Amino acid sequence: ATLARVSGRWPEPDRSALAIPGVDKIMAASLVEGLRQGARGAALDGALLGRDWGFEPESLDFPRVHLWHGELDDQVPVAQARALAQQMPQAKCVFYPDDAHISTIVNHGDEIVASLLAA
Repeated sequence: ATLARVSGRWPEPDRSALAIPGVDKIMAASLVEGLRQGARGAALDGALLGRDWGFEPESLDFPRVHLWHGELDDQVPVAQARALAQQMPQAKCVFYPDDAHISTIVNHGDEIVASLLAA
């Protein structure tokens, strides 16, 4: 019930993804597992977004850097993802114009997993 209440403020693609049978249960289980040891990890993730990472993204010289991002994401703005992509010219970056934060993985999960397995 809480997830449904919170999702009312989400972009339409995320609300539609949540309406797919079973997605709500997967999301709830993921949130419970992610917070099982407390909220410290999530808080640190949030703090890192606005801090120096201790390395420059352009220094990454891995042939298998991937970035997938929904352009309608209101949790991590697409401008941040595009700026990161520009700093990593070797990365394979895919931007989905009709997807948001959750709908990207729901709608393109098979493609993402296949890409990772191929790498």
